[in-house]
Amino acid sequence: MKTTRPALLASLLLASLPLAAQDSGGSFAPGEAYVPPAEHAPERVSRAYVRTVPLARDSAPIEVPSLGSARLLVWTVASGDAPASPALRAPGGRSLPSGAARSADGTVRRIAVDTTELGLGLPGAQEAIEVRAAEAGAYVIEPAAAAKGALTIVVAEPDSALTLAAHAGPLSRTDQPVALVATLRDGSEAVTGARVVARLASPAGRAGAEIVLLDDGRRGDGAADDGVYGGSVEGALEPGFWSVRFDAEGETVRGAFARTTSSGFMSEPGAAVLSKASATATADGVRVAARADVRVAGRFRYEVVAATTPDADGKQQGVAWVESPRTLAAGAQALELTIPRALLGDRASDALFLDVRLVGLDAPGVSRTTAEVAASKR
Repeated sequence: MKTTRPALLASLLLASLPLAAQDSGGSFAPGEAYVPPAEHAPERVSRAYVRTVPLARDSAPIEVPSLGSARLLVWTVASGDAPASPALRAPGGRSLPSGAARSADGTVRRIAVDTTELGLGLPGAQEAIEVRAAEAGAYVIEPAAAAKGALTIVVAEPDSALTLAAHAGPLSRTDQPVALVATLRDGSEAVTGARVVARLASPAGRAGAEIVLLDDGRRGDGAADDGVYGGSVEGALEPGFWSVRFDAEGETVRGAFARTTSSGFMSEPGAAVLSKASATATADGVRVAARADVRVAGRFRYEVVAATTPDADGKQQGVAWVESPRTLAAGAQALELTIPRALLGDRASDALFLDVRLVGLDAPGVSRTTAEVAASKR
C-alpha cells in the first residue's frame, strides 16, 4: 500500500475530474493511504555529547563523564592557538600523552579524522581518540599548558544503552508555540532527575539563552517522572529555519552521563492564518468553509484533502482532493469550496476527515486546520 502526503498529491493521484475553470481535483487511487503531515522533525537519538571549552594559559584539565562501554570515541577540534593532540587520562590510570599515537598498552590510540566525511564542518585541527574497553568514570583531557583559543570535544559511546532523543515542533509554525521535547532512556528504563536544556539558534546563526526542560507532567511532557522532559517557546520568531540543540546531564546507578542532540523547525512568515474550518454535506458533495486572517495580500492556494476517519489502528484511506487558487486582500477573508460528489465516489455517504490548508504562493508558508463531516444519506 502506498502512502501519500498532501504536498505530493498532484503528481501521485491517478484519477481526476474537471471542476470549475480555476480549480483542480481528483480521487485517490484504490488502496491509497492518507498520511497526515509530520508534526515535527524525526527524533534524533544520541549516544554522544558536545562541549566547547575556552582555553587560556594554564587552563585546568577538562573532565568528561562516561558510563563505560566497549568503545569510547573522543573527538577534539581545536581553534585559535590551541594545539592539537591533547593528553587523555582514563579513570583506571591508562593514559595517552600529548602527541603520542597510542598508550603503553595499545588500548588507547589517536586517529586522524576527516570532518568533511563526518559532516561536522568544523575548522581547525581534528583528531579522534579511541578507548577500548572503556571503564565508567571521569576521563580527563589535558590541553597544552600554553594553549589559547577553544577546544570542542565530541564524546561518543556507540554501545551505550543510555540515549537522548529530542524534537521540536510543529515542523512548520506561524503563531503557535514551539514545543521542545526530550526523552532520556537507559535501555527500557526512564532516566529521571536529569538537567535538560534546549537552546535555539536563529536562521542567522545567533544562539539564544538556555531553556530548561522539566519532567513534571505540565509542559507537554506526558506524565511526571517518566523520563520525558518538555518546554516551549512562544511569541514571534524571525522567519526561516531555526535549529535547536538539546543537552542533558545527570547520574544513573552506573555513574554520571552527558548527552547532546539536535532538531529544528521552520518559522513561517505567517502571510495568512486559517481559523477552524467547517464542512457541510450537500446534494453536490461536501462544502468546506473556513476563515482566514490574511496579513499579507497576494496569491494563495486553498486546498482540501478528504480521507476516511482513522480506524482502530489510526490508519486512514485517501478519498479525494480539491485545490483552488485565490488572490486575497489583507484582512478577514471567507473561503469556500466544494468537493464534488463524483470525486467522493463510494465514500460520498461516509464520515470523512478533512485536511484543510491555505498555501502562500507569493509569501511561502502553509496554514493548516482540520474538519470532519458526519456520515449521512447524502
